[in-house]
Amino acid sequence: MKFKGMSVLVCAAALALTFGCGDSGSDSPGIFTTLASWVAGAAGIDPALIIAPAAPSSLNATVTSAFTADISWTDNSNNETGFKLMRQRGTGSWVMAANLGANVTAFTDPALKGAKTYNYRVMAFNTAGKSAWSNTISFTTPGLLPIASPSSVGGAATGSRSIHVTWTDASNNESGFRVEMETASVWSQIAQVGMGVTSYDATGLVPNSGYRFRVRAYNSAGLSDYGTSAIISTDPDTTPPSAPVLTATAATQTRINLSWTAATDDYQMSEYRVYREGSYLAATPLSTRNYADMSVPSPALDTCYIVDSRDTAGNLTPSNEACAYTTGLSSGFTVSTIMPFGGLITATDGQYFFVNVLHSSTAGGGAAAQLMDTHGKPVRSLSRADSGGGMNGIVWTGSKYLMAWSDDNLYTGKVMA
Repeated sequence: MKFKGMSVLVCAAALALTFGCGDSGSDSPGIFTTLASWVAGAAGIDPALIIAPAAPSSLNATVTSAFTADISWTDNSNNETGFKLMRQRGTGSWVMAANLGANVTAFTDPALKGAKTYNYRVMAFNTAGKSAWSNTISFTTPGLLPIASPSSVGGAATGSRSIHVTWTDASNNESGFRVEMETASVWSQIAQVGMGVTSYDATGLVPNSGYRFRVRAYNSAGLSDYGTSAIISTDPDTTPPSAPVLTATAATQTRINLSWTAATDDYQMSEYRVYREGSYLAATPLSTRNYADMSVPSPALDTCYIVDSRDTAGNLTPSNEACAYTTGLSSGFTVSTIMPFGGLITATDGQYFFVNVLHSSTAGGGAAAQLMDTHGKPVRSLSRADSGGGMNGIVWTGSKYLMAWSDDNLYTGKVMA
């Protein structure tokens, strides 16, 4: 027997419409649906164009948590385009849980809530239409158990500005933990960490200071009670600041100007302190990085300075030593030149000097001459207690200065070669 294409299409459609796509009360494709599919196939026509798919069956659910369930079913058609899985919470409206492709028979629904009743049903569909609904299933998700409070809150300092906080996880249903710290009698949350995490590093703290910490667990049902709290102290600050770089410049015979670069500290700087030849002169605030020494001792040779940088913990770091030779002083005396009290001359290497220290009063007293290096540090001293005495034997072996003076400030000195 020979059929035209249109005749076959009409026949197949008539079979499907007259007898339905499945036998009543059966989850399997009916004989007439199968026959219609066979007729359409014999004519080279896609059955999905004229025949709706058979309804899925054996819908089932496995609840896996308060928030998830695995849904599965049996695919009874061979011409579906896909499946539409519908969900209803309680007696509310049906909403689509998933729109799935052909031959898919399972879906994990992650959008549930604890202690709620859900209903599910599924249908197959193609371009010809929709199947009947599957069986409907119903289940109730478990409620969330109370969250146990974390215990054994403690920890230890990991430096002058950090603390490692620890606790014991006493629950098995938390989503995470919230860490709080008390500052000035006010609690504030400083961190939120994930499930199973049992430590946190608090940073940016003040050295040598105590902090109180507490921790509680949380999930979508709410918060646990606080566990124990603990007071933990940071370490003292023992790290000194960086060293400033000091420069000294002579301005006049009795003034030397100092300036230095800014120092840095791992926590907080306090001040700078200025020293001249080891003796304290002054302290300056952080905003002031210069100092004018207006009382340079006279007679002056090289005058040397150091500036300390200090932090709030008392740690300090000295600068380099910077020296300056004040201007306007007598120098370069010639032979047989009278040298006033406190005067000095510069000698060349190997030069021999005879020093005659004279006094201008009849008062008794000592006189002295001193050989110094270029920084004003004594190298060799000669003295004579009688008036008008001579001091011999000073021989330079390098670049040095000779200074003559008396202990009663009344003497003048004479330097002769």
